[in-house]
Amino acid sequence: MSGHANRVIVNSIPKSGTYLVGLILSFLGVREVGLHLRDQHFWDWNKATDLDHVIRDPDAYMAKLSDGQELPHFDSGFVYAHFNTTETARAYISSLKPCCHIFCVRDLRDCLVSSCRFEAQRAAINGKPETLAALDNEPRQTFLHLIRTRGPQFLNAAARQAGWAGHPGVSLARFEIVAGQRGADAFGHWLEELGSRLDLNVGDIDAAAMLTRAMGTKTRTRSGAQRSAWQNYWSEDADALFEQFGGPAINRRIGYGCDA
Repeated sequence: MSGHANRVIVNSIPKSGTYLVGLILSFLGVREVGLHLRDQHFWDWNKATDLDHVIRDPDAYMAKLSDGQELPHFDSGFVYAHFNTTETARAYISSLKPCCHIFCVRDLRDCLVSSCRFEAQRAAINGKPETLAALDNEPRQTFLHLIRTRGPQFLNAAARQAGWAGHPGVSLARFEIVAGQRGADAFGHWLEELGSRLDLNVGDIDAAAMLTRAMGTKTRTRSGAQRSAWQNYWSEDADALFEQFGGPAINRRIGYGCDA
């Protein structure tokens, strides 16, 4: 990779397609550094030898920063991140220039459902299948309990990240486009924009074939299965809680309405 940027940060609100974007970067020949950064800690996936163990126990690969310690730097390739819009994060990203900063976003209703299902799937892998079974058998009732207990923390964290959506120099990656929900042509246009940012020639790439390959590939945070639509889990009570916790306002900050 040469030219515009040789370092990429795939920053995101959790469950917005973080590892899907990383997978596509890998398909384009961009090196995965193997780090997932947060403000005060990071995960080093280079220490992992088994994808299933990463899914079962990701915190086994986590390192917390002590006072005065900085996040690791890298010379080329891409890293994942869930950064808040803080001066510390801005300074870190600025220190990497030239750098392509991608911010992944998604309707927060989908993020919440996906987050609950992901945690339930991980619990099932670790011998506690009850929540996953309940989400499958009684999705609305079970999700209502989960949004009541987990919604405030998730949405407060999303609010701290949402400012990246309007930050100068940040390239948005919308889940519905990257995951092909808007069709192969929309995905292809996004791929061309990404190639332009990274000075990569993507003109000969079969976008539809790449999309099919990406959506069928298991990553650290997704199984490759079809996503679960938020509408199948939502209810009037869930919607009232979503509004009470500030979800619609945060959604608007990242470009999503709540009228569908």
